[in-house]
Amino acid sequence: MEQPRGTPGWMRGSRSLSHLTQEEVTAFQDAYLDLLTRFARGPEGAPPDAKPVLLRWFALPAE
Repeated sequence: MEQPRGTPGWMRGSRSLSHLTQEEVTAFQDAYLDLLTRFARGPEGAPPDAKPVLLRWFALPAE
């Protein structure tokens, strides 16, 4: 991945393929939302070296 200027070392990504049921996708979504809650904070509570970071997750059948 090419790093945007001024942000060396910040960019991360992951891709995966798994065989899940609808219920497992829902459980994954719930776990993801829990993780977001764990790390959520606004600029007022962030350390001086923190940057706004876009986080995205989606699931769709690969058929």
